[in-house]
Amino acid sequence: MGKDDLGLVLKHMDLGRKVTDIYVDNDWSIVDELKEKVVNLLKDD
Repeated sequence: MGKDDLGLVLKHMDLGRKVTDIYVDNDWSIVDELKEKVVNLLKDD
């Protein structure tokens, strides 16, 4: 479920999703994993 879906369900009218962001923790694991892969590729060169 995305932030837009959650905001719609909670009837938030805030286009910047600031109110919805209160209820959501960002999952940065995908970004962290990708960064690690890029760094490892650069180390191997």
